[in-house]
Amino acid sequence: EAARRARYNVFSEIARLSGAVRVATAHHRDDRVETLLMRLLSGSGIDGLKGIPLRRTLEHGIEVVRPLYYLSRQEIENYCRTFKLSPLFDQSNMRPEYYRNRVRLHLLPYLEAEFGTHIRRALANTAENLAEDAALLNALGREAFSAVTESCSTDGICLDIIKLNKLPQALQTRVIRQALWSAGAVRSGRRHVAQVLALAIHPSPSAQTVLPNGVLAARAYNRISLNRTLPKRDASVEVAEIHGSGLTYLPSFELWLKVEVRLVGELNLSQLSKNEACLDFKKITWPLLVRSREAGDRMQPLGAPGSRKVKKILADRKIPLKQREQIPLIISGHQPVWLGGVEIADFCKVTAQTDKVLYLKIEKNKEVAKLPEKKLEKILLGRSEIQQKIAELGSQISKDYEGKELLLVCVLKGAVIFLADLMRHLTVPAEIDFMAVSSYGASTESSGVVRILKDLDCSIENRHCLIVEDIIDSGLTLKYLEENLLSRHPASIKIVTLLDKPERRKVAIWPDYCGFKIPDEFVVGYGLDFSEQYRGLPDLCVLAERQE
Repeated sequence: EAARRARYNVFSEIARLSGAVRVATAHHRDDRVETLLMRLLSGSGIDGLKGIPLRRTLEHGIEVVRPLYYLSRQEIENYCRTFKLSPLFDQSNMRPEYYRNRVRLHLLPYLEAEFGTHIRRALANTAENLAEDAALLNALGREAFSAVTESCSTDGICLDIIKLNKLPQALQTRVIRQALWSAGAVRSGRRHVAQVLALAIHPSPSAQTVLPNGVLAARAYNRISLNRTLPKRDASVEVAEIHGSGLTYLPSFELWLKVEVRLVGELNLSQLSKNEACLDFKKITWPLLVRSREAGDRMQPLGAPGSRKVKKILADRKIPLKQREQIPLIISGHQPVWLGGVEIADFCKVTAQTDKVLYLKIEKNKEVAKLPEKKLEKILLGRSEIQQKIAELGSQISKDYEGKELLLVCVLKGAVIFLADLMRHLTVPAEIDFMAVSSYGASTESSGVVRILKDLDCSIENRHCLIVEDIIDSGLTLKYLEENLLSRHPASIKIVTLLDKPERRKVAIWPDYCGFKIPDEFVVGYGLDFSEQYRGLPDLCVLAERQE
C-alpha cells in the first residue's frame, strides 16, 4: 500500500511539472480479478471488492486513466507478439513470497483448472456489478452523513445519535466509516465501526473508546464526538492574570477574553449571548484570574439558593466530559465569578443598584485555527509588563535626545506596534520613516539572506537616527541594515529593540536600548509573526513545536 501511494505521488508530480492532465496506467482485467480475490480473502466490504476503478483523480486535478481496463493479460501479450513489441517484464512478479503473486501464480490457475477458463471474466463482471452498487450506496451514505453530522472541522466531528439510530445498518456503517476518516482514523475497519456503534446504544450517557491514529470517540448524551485526543496542557500556562480592560489571549484554551468596564445603560442585558457576561463592577476584586476548573471548586450560580460544585454545575448542564476542561473559570478575589459560557455567580449579578458593569466576552481565536500545526505554548511577557518597559525606554530615549531632532527608522513589519507605543512616551520631537527587510520567510529560523523590500523615503544625511526593531536574533539583518544606513552619513545611529536573544547572535552587534532579553524561543504577538500570523496578539507568546 505504501509503495502504491508513493508511485501515484510520483506520477502526480511528474504530470504536474510537465503540464499533463492525465496519467495512463497499464492495469488490465487480470489485475482487477487479482485485486478482487485479494480483498475477498482479507474480508473487505463492497467498497474494497469493487476493485480498481476505470479512472480516478489525484491531487492537483491529475486524472489516472486505464485504457487496457477491459483487456486480459493474454490479449495484451498476443498483441505485443503480433506487432513485435518488447514490453518490460518485472522479474519480481514471479516471486511467490508476495501476496498478489501467490494469487496470480497459484490461486487463479487452480480456479481455472477446477471451474473453467471463464472464471477470470466472471470475476471481472462481479467486480463491475459491485462497483455499480457501491456507487449508489456511497451517494446515499454521503447524504446520510450530511444529515447526521452536526459539526465537521479540524477539531473533529459530532454525530446525532437519534438520527444515526434511525438509519438502516448499512448506512450507519458508512456514516461512521466516513466520520472515522474525517477524524483521522484512516486505518479503521469493521471492528472500529462496531466500537462506535456500541457507544450509540450504550445505556450510559457518557462513554468513550479509543480508535486508530489517536482518535477518541466519546458519547455525551445524544451526541458522539470523534476527535484526535488532545495533549495534556502544561500546568505552567493554566493561570492567566488580568489587571484591567483589554483583550487577552488565553493559550491554554485557544480563546480570547475581552474585558471592558461599561455603564449599565450602555448594554441590553437581555440580548447577551452565552459567551458574554455582565457583572457588578463594585463586586469585582482585581486582578482577575483565568484557569481551568480544579477539584473542589464551588460557586453559587445565578438565582441558586446556595453554592454548588462546579463539576456538578457542568454535569447538570450536560456539558460533555471532554469539553469541561476547555471551559475557562474566571476568578475574582478567590471566588469564581463566571464559568465561561455557562454561568455567572449570584453574588456579582447586576441589580437595580448597579451603575457600572464589568463586561466579559470569550471568543474563539481565529488565527490559531488557520495554523493547526503550530500552537501557542505559553505567554512569555504580558501586555502590562510590556507597556511598563516601553514607558521606561521612552523616558531614557527622551533624556538622551533632548535638544536634538530625532528620526525613528522603523523596521517593518514587526516593529510597527512597538514604534507606535514608544512614540507616545517620547517628549522630544520625532519624525518616522520605514524600511522593510527580510531574512525569515515562512520559517522559524533566520536564513541569513537579507533583502531590502522597502527603502527610506527621506535622506538621513546629518540626522540623528534611531533604528526601531522588534527583536534581535542572529543580528545578521540588523548588522546589514546598520552598515547600509551608516554609508548614508547620518549624524548618529543607535538601535532600540523590544526583545534581544543574545544566545543566538552570529555577528557583533548590540542594541543601545533594550526592553527584554529573552531565551532562545520563537515568540509571536505584539507585532511579531509566524508566516504572517499572530501579529495582533496583545501579549508576547512562545510558539510551540509541531504537535501531532
